[in-house]
Amino acid sequence: MTPFLKQVAQDLLKQWGVEKLGSSMLFFPSARTRLSFVQQLHELHEGALLLPEWGDLRGVMERLTGLEVVEPLALVGEVHGFMMEKGVLKDRPEEDFDSFFPWAQTILSDFDQVDKYRVDARRLFLNIRDLKAMDSPVDYLSEEQVQILKAYFGEMFKGESPITEKYQTIWNVLYDLYIHLQERMDECKQSYEGAVIRRGVEMVLAGADLRDERILPERVAFIGFNALNACEQVLFDRVGRAGANTRYYWNYADYLLDENPEGHESRAVVEEMEEVFGRQVLEAQRGEATPEDYSLDLLEEFRRVEGAKRYFVRRPREEAGLFISQNLRDFPSALGKSSAESMHGAQRICLHATPTILSQAEALGSLLQELEGETSDWSRTVVVLPDESLLFPVLEQMPQHLAREANITMGYPMRSTPVYDLLTDATQYLQLGGAEGEIPTELHDRLWLNPIMKGWVGAQRRAEASPSTKGATKSSSPEPSMYIKGLLEELASDHTRTDALQAELNLLERIAEGWAEDTPLVWQAYVHNAYGLLSDLRTTLQRIGLEISPRLLLRLLPQVFGSSKLPIKGSTQQGIQVMGFLETRNLDFDRVIILSTNESYLPAQQQRPSFIFNSLQRLYGLPSLADREAMYAYYFHMAIARAESVHLVYVNNESLGQEGEESRYILQIKHLWGMGERLRSIDYLFNPSPSALTPKSVPKAGPIRTQLEAFLHTEKNEEGKLSFSPSAIKNLIECPMRFYYSRLARLHGRRDNATGEFDSLLFGNIIHGSLNELYTPLVSPEAKNPRVLEAKDLEGLKNGDTIRRTVREKTLELLLAEKVQREEDNQRGRTAATKQRHQLADIHLHTLQELQMQVAEGVIRNVIETDIHSLGAES
Repeated sequence: MTPFLKQVAQDLLKQWGVEKLGSSMLFFPSARTRLSFVQQLHELHEGALLLPEWGDLRGVMERLTGLEVVEPLALVGEVHGFMMEKGVLKDRPEEDFDSFFPWAQTILSDFDQVDKYRVDARRLFLNIRDLKAMDSPVDYLSEEQVQILKAYFGEMFKGESPITEKYQTIWNVLYDLYIHLQERMDECKQSYEGAVIRRGVEMVLAGADLRDERILPERVAFIGFNALNACEQVLFDRVGRAGANTRYYWNYADYLLDENPEGHESRAVVEEMEEVFGRQVLEAQRGEATPEDYSLDLLEEFRRVEGAKRYFVRRPREEAGLFISQNLRDFPSALGKSSAESMHGAQRICLHATPTILSQAEALGSLLQELEGETSDWSRTVVVLPDESLLFPVLEQMPQHLAREANITMGYPMRSTPVYDLLTDATQYLQLGGAEGEIPTELHDRLWLNPIMKGWVGAQRRAEASPSTKGATKSSSPEPSMYIKGLLEELASDHTRTDALQAELNLLERIAEGWAEDTPLVWQAYVHNAYGLLSDLRTTLQRIGLEISPRLLLRLLPQVFGSSKLPIKGSTQQGIQVMGFLETRNLDFDRVIILSTNESYLPAQQQRPSFIFNSLQRLYGLPSLADREAMYAYYFHMAIARAESVHLVYVNNESLGQEGEESRYILQIKHLWGMGERLRSIDYLFNPSPSALTPKSVPKAGPIRTQLEAFLHTEKNEEGKLSFSPSAIKNLIECPMRFYYSRLARLHGRRDNATGEFDSLLFGNIIHGSLNELYTPLVSPEAKNPRVLEAKDLEGLKNGDTIRRTVREKTLELLLAEKVQREEDNQRGRTAATKQRHQLADIHLHTLQELQMQVAEGVIRNVIETDIHSLGAES
């Protein structure tokens, strides 16, 4: 079949010609779609070609309004300052900012949606207290809307908790904040994207000339859009009215629009669902019910059961064709129906079931090996990754020659990159005291094993060992750990109490300056993108006037990186194509392989966080969960519609929940095509055969037997610890070799605590040691006739500061012993006094340790209370 973008290119060349096409403006929903369109133009037209201008709604509205769109992060400080002024936040800027940061991002995201869908903000952000007191409808709300809002907020605030109280406090000032940001936009000529676009649309509706040559040229085409927001609908309409040379191109398949019985659920299934769930739930799914008619919990249950699956199976037209049907009515396609005729989906579809998430990558590797005999042009094959975290496992399992030439187009989560790990560890190093504090071996090892750090160290060593380096020889290169130490010392020297971010930025600069020529481009992209994120964050925090301490930065890094993706842009010219799911829009391939075809990814379950709940979104025309699912359904069906063969890989494992449940789209395909020659299924069973293991044992004879006997008859070992303890017996029973290595050979694994948290062993030792310190003096164990413990002996322990002091002394003793041992292992050579100062500083610095010590005190107090009760009952 002819690819959609090729059809568009043919029509534009026919209607406008090469010269007029070069002076036009074309709008595409993604950069990758535009790139593929250019390729189609070059294939259709030989010789030089003047490309058209590329349009986007944001750019058009910036030119029209004279306003600039800034990233939401740049406005977080403005939102924070407003909330402080209104008294929503307490007068503790640093403590509040890290917890308020995601709230601010959510608020700005909501404002963006409100503006793009042209919602009346005053009506939406009503004061909740006014709503709860409302007895009659106000002039701009119907009686029905008032009842919906009162029921919604009344239910929400029954038995108010601190979190709902916080929500109510913020909601009550949202409209004032919205107006404040509008005023700031007029003053600074900057705002978030939705505000600028809405301002431009208002100007257009007021009579602004879009056909001004500075804004739009004479010829304009909109190509491959689907779900239009309200502002886009106005632009599409007004541009079309302003001139006859406006063309609309919609990508769709006829089976998503045809009125055929298979496209609708059967009456029997509807009746069955109505009986089980009630008519309102079905109406809600179709968008016919009002929010108060159904429960979201009931709706979720509805989606999970087998009957509901059958309902979703029978509605591909209603779901996937939702937006495209409206678009065709409002803006008829320049291609007519010919582009969709006889397009009933892929010719061959194969379903591949795998047992685990990662085994999908192995299944893909096997599949690609099978396909090598069928094709030589891998640019016509695409691997789609709805779960973007599978990118590197997929590249690892691909045949090497394909992986080397793979073209990747997707957004890779920045929080999954090694640069995020590097920055987190470096910030943790600063929090532990930098050059004046200790570097736990676990933290040191993580830094050394980080691929970016290893690459940088390798580049430094090669540079110093190079013959071009005067006086340098290979043997003179320092050990790798010395490079890390030097880099961290520079990091610590750059760090000030008020600006840890600048130290991190300097760290990234030094790493980037020290790259070797063969450093992978993706590593360089990681560092470059991270530098931009941290620079924007530092600007925001400085605007607020916060001290950027390591503690604050450590809490903000997950939030800043968690919402950011690294854009990876590939080429369409050669090599197998690897894409994220949304990057497939308007692209057609001969062979389509989609991984993670499970309910947790198709459709994506993760919703945009919002202060505006689903029922209110429906009430005011904002995009809802149902709209999002319709959008995913459309993209899925169009990804496979023109393919010769499709391979859907999914996890079939009930123990994984939705991650192990086949997607509703697979069920739709089974219903539409039916199992047979056109649709078949394959189960991948992976049975790895482990290499033969030779059991190890140590004969209990000679010196080993002597050691064992000494261990059994010695109360404490050289370290002052109990020899024959319960944990030693447990080790001996569970694994004799572990007992040998730890108790006799004295080979201990590293048990570092870079975060300052207590592990279970240390926590247990604190409890046991403290109880021993408290109880031992009461029974006089060294006396010839030790006393029998009585309830009255323990009464004095309950009150006063005895338990607290004992727990802290035992904690200090055990933590100090651990650090001294680590220092000896690492041969750091510091004095005992220095070690003790560092340890005391750590204990006071770590709030988490303080909380855990309080828990230990509570446990000990409970033990004493229990013993008092038991001894009292015996007497």
